[in-house]
Amino acid sequence: MKDKTSAGEILKALPVTYYVINYDSKKIIQSNDPNVAVNKSICCEYLCFNDNACEKPETCVCYKALETGKSGCIIEKGNSNNKEFYSAEFSPLDKKHLVVSVKNVTDEFLTKKELKINTKRLNRAERLADFGSWEFSVDDKIMIASDGAVKIYGARSNQFSLEEAQNFPLKKYRKELNKALKDLINLAKPYNIKFEIKRPTDSKIRRIHSIAEYREDKRMVFGVIHDITEAEEAQKALGESENNLKHLFKNMNSGFAYHKIITDKSGKPIDYIFLDVNSKFEEIIGLKRQEILNRRVLDILPNTEKFWIERYGRVALTGKPDNFSEYGSLTGKYFEVSAYSPKKNYFAITFTDISKRVQSEIDLKESLEDLRMAQKYAKIGNWKYNRKTEEIQWSEQIFEILEREPSLGVIKPIEVSKYLSEKDIKELGAAVTRALVNNKASELQVRIILPGNKTKWAEIICQPEKTDNQKSKGQIIQGTIQDITESKNAEEELNTTNKLLRTVIDNIPDAIYMKDTQYRKLIANKGDAIHCGVDDISEIIGKSDYDIYPKEIADIYTEDDRRVIEKGETIINREELLPSGDKNRIILTSKFPLKNDNDKIIGLVGIGRDITELKENQKKLDLFQYIIYQTPLSVMITGTNGEIEYVNPGFTNATGYKSEEVIGKDPGFLKSGFTEPSHYKELWNSICSGKTWYGEFHNKKKDGTYFWENAVIAPVFDDKEKIIHFVAIKEDITEKKQIIEDLKIAKEKAEESNRLKSNFLTNLSHEIRTPLNGILGFSNLICSGTADAGRLKYYGEIVEASGRRLTKVIEDIIDMSMLQSNQLKFEISEFDLGDVLEELYNSYRESYKSKLTDIEFSLKSLKIENFVVKSDRLRVKQALNNIIENAFKFTEKGFIKFGYFNFDDETVTLFVEDSGIGIEENKSKIIFEAFRQGEEGDSRKYEGSGLGLTISNAIMEKLGGGVEFESKKGGSSIFYLKFKK
Repeated sequence: MKDKTSAGEILKALPVTYYVINYDSKKIIQSNDPNVAVNKSICCEYLCFNDNACEKPETCVCYKALETGKSGCIIEKGNSNNKEFYSAEFSPLDKKHLVVSVKNVTDEFLTKKELKINTKRLNRAERLADFGSWEFSVDDKIMIASDGAVKIYGARSNQFSLEEAQNFPLKKYRKELNKALKDLINLAKPYNIKFEIKRPTDSKIRRIHSIAEYREDKRMVFGVIHDITEAEEAQKALGESENNLKHLFKNMNSGFAYHKIITDKSGKPIDYIFLDVNSKFEEIIGLKRQEILNRRVLDILPNTEKFWIERYGRVALTGKPDNFSEYGSLTGKYFEVSAYSPKKNYFAITFTDISKRVQSEIDLKESLEDLRMAQKYAKIGNWKYNRKTEEIQWSEQIFEILEREPSLGVIKPIEVSKYLSEKDIKELGAAVTRALVNNKASELQVRIILPGNKTKWAEIICQPEKTDNQKSKGQIIQGTIQDITESKNAEEELNTTNKLLRTVIDNIPDAIYMKDTQYRKLIANKGDAIHCGVDDISEIIGKSDYDIYPKEIADIYTEDDRRVIEKGETIINREELLPSGDKNRIILTSKFPLKNDNDKIIGLVGIGRDITELKENQKKLDLFQYIIYQTPLSVMITGTNGEIEYVNPGFTNATGYKSEEVIGKDPGFLKSGFTEPSHYKELWNSICSGKTWYGEFHNKKKDGTYFWENAVIAPVFDDKEKIIHFVAIKEDITEKKQIIEDLKIAKEKAEESNRLKSNFLTNLSHEIRTPLNGILGFSNLICSGTADAGRLKYYGEIVEASGRRLTKVIEDIIDMSMLQSNQLKFEISEFDLGDVLEELYNSYRESYKSKLTDIEFSLKSLKIENFVVKSDRLRVKQALNNIIENAFKFTEKGFIKFGYFNFDDETVTLFVEDSGIGIEENKSKIIFEAFRQGEEGDSRKYEGSGLGLTISNAIMEKLGGGVEFESKKGGSSIFYLKFKK
């Protein structure tokens, strides 16, 4: 009889634990688990390891299996430190019963989980370290790459053929890589190679290091690749960094020293040793490196103060860094020191000489006081207004401008109407609004109303505060108030003067005109209009002589013009016939070439004087000169000691003394005794001081008779303005004394009239008056016919220079007008910028030869030969010339530099630097305004129209750049001219 095995025994022998569960009672009704009490044990104790798991359907495993049809799940048991995992499979028997088989899969689950974690770690490591792995099958020639390798190669997938893989490296490496792979497989040679690839995804060149081994049993090659691009670049950068550090140590602007502290037995710092120093240390301290290394400081500098050793000792022993500023008595300098300890008992310091900074702080305090004084003298004060707090602050000078007692405090908004008119209040309110709301600055001029019907003119600048604090933007405005009463009065006086000047020019009888290279008149006065036979100047402007005169006369005039303009000749005092009715007039004409700054003739200046009456009177003048020679007037010349050196026949006739009787004698032998000694003393003092003396003598002749003489005695000067002789011209006025007295009165009146006229002309516009006076004054000398022929060219040069200056003023005004109306022409072409700089340099060296003894004039040339730019050569030169001209104007001694400053792909920057008078900060804006200068008014020291900088800036802006500058009053100035190249 065979042994029979029961179903229960078979179930108990199964490798899995099973449970039959009554779903309604939640009890296990059958199981091969020996720990289960059938019909008593609750299923959740064994399936969920949780007594409460079956209370809710969403936490009941059996419910989920029946309702969702889920056939299995993983059940966790235990805490995080001792956790087990079970695989549960569910099989429903009917609606009330469920069979669950459970198997312990802890080892399998943890192994899979660890594999998954390691896979993630590997992928993360590949990403972070830029490496990847690959394997290659020798048989099917397929390469499989990890995600890291795919990223490095820039491949489209993780699997590709050998042929595809060979396309990743650059061509120059492919042969070497193929050989290395073959040698690895066939000869077992190590595969360790570096190469470069061009990644398809971004076309970047990457540097790759690959290592591989061959598994002959699997006929597989396993390898790793590492992107070493950044590593090699970092290594290169590290080498450069080390070199830079060495260079920095040697050339750093701060002194550096490394030391070891020396202590006594108690650990107290008593000295330190020099271990290393840089060259800046040697320069600042004055000690040589080779003389101090490995030596104690007290051996080198025995008078070193203890506090240096104690302070450095704390750093070396505690490791706490220290930063401080201190005065070194041994060097007489202030130092800013940073000390730190790289390791115990050692310390390093970096230090800089801040003596200049300390002095600057002292100077700053003084400059603030100077600013306060400058504001007082300039009658300018500053203010600030906070809209949020309605607080107003202002400097003490504003109290003086408003003539308000400081004890009353600043004015409140309600008090403004006491000081300003309703119109000015509206304008001030608008300026405040623009500053607060639109963030724009404004300038306005207002009339301040003061007690007693007194008024002042003031200029108010209102602008937003410059700040990076966003919260305060639109809340605070600031500005200045300046008393401009004097300048305002001067401006009104200047306007009146200009009107008077035009009146004077229009009423000058001489003809003055300018012509262009086409022989057309550009400028003329009423005198020229009269010569041309017209009533109004406008009738001849823009016309040639052929439009005005008969052809035969125009031919003569034009031929002279051609000689001046085409050949550069100067015509002095040429007499020309001018048709005028039945009688020709005689015009004494002088013509001079008119040149621009490039010494190019751009026209001519002509002066014509009607000398018809003068010619008619010439014969009378010659006769008069003959009569003077024959007249009984006596002429006597003495030396500076009073001894007679010459007398004319008239003297002999008047006194009876012959020439040989008086030469070498003092004129005192003529004294009669009737003239007071004080009279002679006054005479001598007058002529010795360089003045001409006019007076009378009651003298005695050789025969003893007395007579009255009218005398004019004047000093004679040499080229150095030193008196070398005295000349006396005397006339016997015994019978004509009364007539002479009348003439004296008439003369005094004429002198007074002349003085009043001089005062009047002095008040005329400076810039037009000066060159015009030069033209008129020396033209009078030229046309008078009395000037020495040797001086005529000199006078002509002065007239030419004055004409050039007047032309410069007119050209500036015309250029300014054309710039403002956008009519100034610009001709863009390629040119060598170096040639322009050289031309200006050579021109100014010649023009200002006399000033270059006190001024160092230099050109910073371009280091590039044939530096060609594309711009307007003439305008670039004009703009640079204006600023160089200003530099010479305002520099008496020192230096003037100009030339190339910088350039890039689009722009060129030139500079002009001088050591002149500088520019006040509050003038930095107005100097670019037309007709404005740093100093203004009749009392200004320097001439100029005030248009040069304005034109230069406008030209640079038209050429795509502009003009900027750095300057301060009393210091140097540097202007930068930038334009597109």
